[in-house]
Amino acid sequence: MRRTLLAVPALLLASTALAAESCLEERAGLVRNHDYSVIAGWSKGDLRLLLEEYSYLHQWMRHSDAVSAGFQYGDEVYAEALSPTGVFDPRRVDAWKAVYAKTRRADYVKRLGSQLDAHMLDKNLVAAVLDSCLRNGWWAELKPLDDCRFTFTAGFRPQGRKELGTQPIKFHVSGGRCDPWPNRPIDATGISVPCVRSGNGSATVTLEIGDGSVLKKQLAAVPVRRVPDEPVLEKRPAPREIEVLTLYRSRDYRQIEFGRSCPSCRLLAADIRPTQPDATILDVAVVSTGGSGHWFRCPAVSRCGVPEFSPPDQRNVSGCAGQRACRVWRLSDDEAEAQDAIQITYQADKATCRNCPEGMDYASARRRWEEAKIQAERVCEIFPDSPAQVFGRPATR
Repeated sequence: MRRTLLAVPALLLASTALAAESCLEERAGLVRNHDYSVIAGWSKGDLRLLLEEYSYLHQWMRHSDAVSAGFQYGDEVYAEALSPTGVFDPRRVDAWKAVYAKTRRADYVKRLGSQLDAHMLDKNLVAAVLDSCLRNGWWAELKPLDDCRFTFTAGFRPQGRKELGTQPIKFHVSGGRCDPWPNRPIDATGISVPCVRSGNGSATVTLEIGDGSVLKKQLAAVPVRRVPDEPVLEKRPAPREIEVLTLYRSRDYRQIEFGRSCPSCRLLAADIRPTQPDATILDVAVVSTGGSGHWFRCPAVSRCGVPEFSPPDQRNVSGCAGQRACRVWRLSDDEAEAQDAIQITYQADKATCRNCPEGMDYASARRRWEEAKIQAERVCEIFPDSPAQVFGRPATR
């Protein structure tokens, strides 16, 4: 019995000693209902795994949602640095979760999950782990400007610590090229350099710092752009159409000349065409004519010198088949009003756009296809990686 009583204080002393050596010691007692000695002996790798599990169990839409859950802007969540205006891409989040579930989550569940009560994994614990153990004050950002250009920025938030080891040690770019990194200590305002991608692959920027920190950011490869099928304008004959036009002498006909072999006669003509634009005439016929006993259909016993129907620019050709317009000829020897009912049989080509997006006309679809083709063929300049930039003696301020 005495051994048991002695064992309990010994266990408590061991736990207290472990907590005293932990980076979480300064957080002890600051947040109620949290016994940080449970994770006091965890390595930084295990603590990072803890944060990954925390992120895996949530589905944040905006970066500000993660900040409300215990993170700070500049922290990395779902492999993405948090920013005040940032929005998570659901596809990238799902991809990150899928990788975590297949690789690291089993290790967390087997070794670490059983040590924590479910209520402990909250924003207070997350903030404590980050502030005391994992957040070293460094932040880095890689910002794309277009497919080929981007910027890399790095800075240091002291957060009460002394600014020791903020001198750059090594700067290297793989898959791209950046302007030289300045040989001076890095402060909270940060340092930014312009960069360019080599080709359309990914680019990785790595900055090693004097305190042993390594800042690494990767620019994803330019996505392979599929050129949509080329829009093609196809014209197909539509069904035949028939319409009847009424022509009046006073409104539609005009005098062309006097009739041949009939000096007192007037030769008149009216041009007709289908109401549908660009339709082709197949046949014309007279339905009725009248209104005056002196209104004659040509050729009117050869006194007209022209057929009844002809192409507008070929008065001696009989018929209008295959034409877009037709001229109707009449002869009259008085001024009385008269009219004709003319039947036109025609066919129009129906234009359809193959490979056009639904609801989009051919001209717009063609323009978008040409832009997509140019974009898909665009490749950033390709060049070899430059040697890493290695810094010598720290520069003085």
